[in-house]
Amino acid sequence: TTPLSLFYIGAVMHRTGLRSLKLERSSILVLLFRFLISPALAFALVYLVPLPGLARTVFVLQAGMPAMTQTALVAGRYGADEGYAAGLLVLTTLVSLFMLPLYALVLGRTGWI
Repeated sequence: TTPLSLFYIGAVMHRTGLRSLKLERSSILVLLFRFLISPALAFALVYLVPLPGLARTVFVLQAGMPAMTQTALVAGRYGADEGYAAGLLVLTTLVSLFMLPLYALVLGRTGWI
């Protein structure tokens, strides 16, 4: 379903336009939780559970990944704001291009990678 959801997201973004990508308070909160708080919590929690280094790295990186592509599909199906969901998906994907290398740098310095 992921390739089809990308077509759907493209259609929604075409309909709403890229100008709908505004940094509002809610968008900033989503980015803050998605890319800082969630990976920080995962980073702290993996110290409590004895896991090998690769598993710890995977958990922390998964916590900081962008929003799922199916989010816009579910929002459209249940009558929520699909344009907002698609916009946040695009925004989190763009921010992840910068944050994932930063995570790799931090995890590399901890000796996990």
